[in-house]
Amino acid sequence: MPEETTQAIKLTAKSENPNRALWHSRLIWTLLAGSLAAALLLLGVIVWTTSDLRESITGPFDIHKFQDLSGSSQRLLHLPLAGIFIWLLNTSIGVSLYRQGDRRVAAYLLWATTIIVQLALWPLTLRL
Repeated sequence: MPEETTQAIKLTAKSENPNRALWHSRLIWTLLAGSLAAALLLLGVIVWTTSDLRESITGPFDIHKFQDLSGSSQRLLHLPLAGIFIWLLNTSIGVSLYRQGDRRVAAYLLWATTIIVQLALWPLTLRL
């Protein structure tokens, strides 16, 4: 086996330097960048579309035909900003789990669920 392949296998397995394996993994970069891109894109869409909204917005109606939500249009930014906060929190927890070595699978699962959370925020935010 070539030395480069052996080196890559050694880094992805339990290695003496987990920081190097952490920042050289394409899967980790894909998970982190994908979830952050989804959150920032949602924030950009909301900012772009709400720039010409009225100062006050009303939400959908409930079963009694009364308006369920009302408030300022700036409240639409709460969900995308919560998504960015979730990304920061899950990224930092995932990095600490990954560095422990025996909990790398938990770190990957945490980063994967971050993408799922970001994608779930899209219909919730755009429905408002």
